[in-house]
Amino acid sequence: MLLTMQSVIKEAKDPKSSDLSAVFQKISRGALLGARGNSGVILSQFLSGMTKEFQGHSYCNATLLAQAFQSGSNSAYNAVSKPVEGTMLTVLRELSNKALEQAINSVNIMVVLEASLQEAHQSLERTPDLLPILREAGVVDSGGQGLVVMLEGLICHFKGNDPNKLRINMASPTGIEIDGYPKVDPTFLSAINESTYGYCTQFIIEGQLMDMKQVQLAVEEFGDSVTVIGDESLIKVHLHTLEPRKALDSCSRFGETRQFHVDDIDSQHKQFKAQGLRHQEPPRLGLLAICVGSGFTDVLKDLGCHSVINCGDLMNPSAQEIISGVESIGAKRVAVLPNNSDVIPTILQAASMTEVELICIPTKSIPQGISALLGYSPEVSVEDALSSMKENISNVKTLEITRAAKSARINSTDIDQGQIIGRIEGNMIVTGETTLEVLKKGILECELPRVSLVTLYWGHTTNEDEAQETSDLLQRILPNLELELVYGGQPHYNYIVSLE
Repeated sequence: MLLTMQSVIKEAKDPKSSDLSAVFQKISRGALLGARGNSGVILSQFLSGMTKEFQGHSYCNATLLAQAFQSGSNSAYNAVSKPVEGTMLTVLRELSNKALEQAINSVNIMVVLEASLQEAHQSLERTPDLLPILREAGVVDSGGQGLVVMLEGLICHFKGNDPNKLRINMASPTGIEIDGYPKVDPTFLSAINESTYGYCTQFIIEGQLMDMKQVQLAVEEFGDSVTVIGDESLIKVHLHTLEPRKALDSCSRFGETRQFHVDDIDSQHKQFKAQGLRHQEPPRLGLLAICVGSGFTDVLKDLGCHSVINCGDLMNPSAQEIISGVESIGAKRVAVLPNNSDVIPTILQAASMTEVELICIPTKSIPQGISALLGYSPEVSVEDALSSMKENISNVKTLEITRAAKSARINSTDIDQGQIIGRIEGNMIVTGETTLEVLKKGILECELPRVSLVTLYWGHTTNEDEAQETSDLLQRILPNLELELVYGGQPHYNYIVSLE
């Protein structure tokens, strides 16, 4: 919801017109383009429904606001393939009904807003009565809590008060006493089954005369938590699936797909359980890494990273994503592993926007980031740990294997479209007829004096059997190597190879 609203603010900043209808058109577009996750998508559709009601109006009164809330609530429900009560949908519906009821008795827009907020608070406290898993966890619905925070902020602004001084009571389920700050019940976390959630997958389709119902039917074949919003020219898709690429490819027939974003929910679930059961002081030095691929996410966390940003398809995190990741650690100083030189400027930008001291370890590849983590020890001073991590970067070289997307000439080498190529340290190009040939050439070209370990990280476009066969054949060709095979899950590259 936060990322969705940040997109709204960016889109609606400095509007050319103060006309209500024109401003909300921008708000709706910003929400659609920036929507993340179930709650963000539902919020974007709520704002879209309000926009339709505001069309043609220059200003808002109590009755129009109530009608807009109702329209937004209806749009949110219609956008979800299987609406569930006890979620933010319930809070939206009940606050909208209260707004309509109050608008009949009062023409004061603030009276309607405050009545809606009061109902939202009460509705939020009732969510566990409608959704048993919330009661088991001892929490209320998080999306509903986000709505309450937004309404509190809106009313605070309209009253002329400082939102930075606003204090909001965090809700707890009715009948459950919370001692201190609300937290998930540890007994619930311990009892959670090891379910498979898959990947939170989102993308945009641009086209002409697209049928949203057909798009939704196509998407539902690949997973659940499906939400399809937008119009006949621009559609935002959200789903949870084990096959994100297949869902994207299936929708390419409707129009041009872009802004493909994938989050590993299983990895987030494990982290959530670990955080919920862990009670410890923040580290002296926090560690944050940036990567692509669920496998790499797990590797980095297993090596002690406190927070990992999995960018999905491309290594292009926003400054806000970096800030959120850094501040979630709770440490005063955080070492950030960009694992791509293009990310470093964004880290420097993020450093100027947070009170946490950010230290950029200049890793240019994920293998370099992994090597840097191996040099970290919480037992030594922060300065010694940072020095060791930086020294470790030079201990590894990176080879990336992929297929050329188009014909080109790179570093005096002619590349044909579809040809298998290898990039050494992002520069030198090696080519061959087979993946195995390119792997062999690339490893030999590195000319390390003593290559003690070669790790093949296979990507999500390569199946495990193929990866194992390639590893076995490579071991026979180069028997002196110590070879490891690990799932990286990265897009675009069949293999990312670490040579130490």
